[in-house]
Amino acid sequence: MSNYIVSYNQSLRNLYTENRVYATRAGRDNANALSLAKADTNAVGRGILTLGNFNYSTDDEGATTSEKANLHKKLRAFVDSYNLSLDSVSGTKDKAATKVSKKLQKLIEKNKDELSSYGISVKSGGYLSLSNSAVENLSFETFEKKFGKDSEFMSELSKFEKQLSRHFDSYA
Repeated sequence: MSNYIVSYNQSLRNLYTENRVYATRAGRDNANALSLAKADTNAVGRGILTLGNFNYSTDDEGATTSEKANLHKKLRAFVDSYNLSLDSVSGTKDKAATKVSKKLQKLIEKNKDELSSYGISVKSGGYLSLSNSAVENLSFETFEKKFGKDSEFMSELSKFEKQLSRHFDSYA
């Protein structure tokens, strides 16, 4: 976990729904590796849906501080769940899951420069880092193009998340 920092907050806990215990450091410490990986990949999927369903239609000049903060929290929860997922999938030592995780990391690497323009940097090991001012610098319309439900990037990301989720569901 040295390559990223997680902000444990309500937005992140909301992505874990029935597995909220895994959204806290204490809950993760003694967790079964496969259960943790399943919960994390499912949280990434919910993060993708949350960003896809976010109301980006707010005019930027009319976007309130609260609306910007709300988008930032959702982006932060997505980034955190993604980072936790990378960690937990590698912790399972499952070759099939690791293979899909590598494809996911290649997708992120392929989009590295564009993500950087959104205030999301790619760190070593494929981990993501969200700038505190990410939402301040770009319009909601711009974010929708990359993170909205019709985004090609999020569609590809979702495809890999679903592969991982189905894989870990087979262990349940």
